[in-house]
Amino acid sequence: MRCPRLGIQPFIRALCDLQGVRFKNNLSVQFSSAYDLYVRLTETVRQKVLKALGRSTPNWRMLNACPPCQYEVEGEAPQPIRFMAAADGNNSLKRVEQRERMEDGRFLGALRERLDTRTGGGDYFLQPEKVDLWDEPNWGKWVDWTPAEKGSKPSCADRWSNMNESKTARLFAFFDVNSIFAGFCCHSFVLAFADMIKTGEQSKYLLALLHHFMAACQEDRRRRGLPEVPISSLAIGYDIACGMVDKIACSPLSQLARDEKLQMLIGLLHGYAHNRLCQLSFLMLYIYGAGIEDMEVLRTLLLPVQCSCLRYSYMSKFRRRQAIACYAYHRDNFETYANLSKLIYSNYKQALGILNRAKDTARTLRACWAFGC
Repeated sequence: MRCPRLGIQPFIRALCDLQGVRFKNNLSVQFSSAYDLYVRLTETVRQKVLKALGRSTPNWRMLNACPPCQYEVEGEAPQPIRFMAAADGNNSLKRVEQRERMEDGRFLGALRERLDTRTGGGDYFLQPEKVDLWDEPNWGKWVDWTPAEKGSKPSCADRWSNMNESKTARLFAFFDVNSIFAGFCCHSFVLAFADMIKTGEQSKYLLALLHHFMAACQEDRRRRGLPEVPISSLAIGYDIACGMVDKIACSPLSQLARDEKLQMLIGLLHGYAHNRLCQLSFLMLYIYGAGIEDMEVLRTLLLPVQCSCLRYSYMSKFRRRQAIACYAYHRDNFETYANLSKLIYSNYKQALGILNRAKDTARTLRACWAFGC
């Protein structure tokens, strides 16, 4: 977990060097089986502990992932935005589909992977069947949903290749999984992952992630006897938020999005690829209540995993999801949680500095405007 780029075989080779014995391939196989058993034992013990603590309700981890975001203090005044999260796709954590090479020169042949009924990943991963329900051709399967008329396409949408359905809908035959779509809170805790199976970054992944989280929040409020409609909005940062607003409005997610007061935002890194009107409507720099958050957490969070993308590419489906989930659990509980105080303190200092410089900055801007700078 400390070094995701280190695979099993290099680790076993290092142990053999320390013990002064020759490396054999069967040692890696034995260690891999022992590691699977270790992960299963620790997960079983963890689930029993959570059950004893009353934390075994569905989606408890996701609903209590981040203490600053999700721990409600009694008597605290409501904020304009009650929760901020970021969602984005990543194309590094691919998985190669193992196939035979054809004699006639064609690249793809018969599938030669052994059937493995294990899924792996625990509650970190959304099931592919649930994700596919949010593919636009499958929207008709939702009960009590009436198709709505699509709105006009944003003028800046053509700049984003991941909004082009003709590109994102094509199949990538060489890869079984092209990577993952991830959701994080603004303090970098993991909410959920979804495998992008034989597709690029399509809208169904964001819709499935939003439905999974918002439905869980709604059910949690009902269970606790809280008002069904929250006071503040739920802000989600996404690089093409302007294009997703109309998509959500005409999808089966529209009613739930209105109930949860969903507000789509654009992270600061992607803001200047959008036109001015789009920036004023969605860019976090101009949104009241967004503070100094930038919603660009995914790239820094997955950097250690991206450096080890080759290690994940040739894993089985089960072991790949297991490895990603184990890394996410370790990072949330032993790195992100440990750095919370430093993060909040640094943001507080930065906010105070901005407030202290506000009058001088305004005076300088007025002077520049007066002299035509």
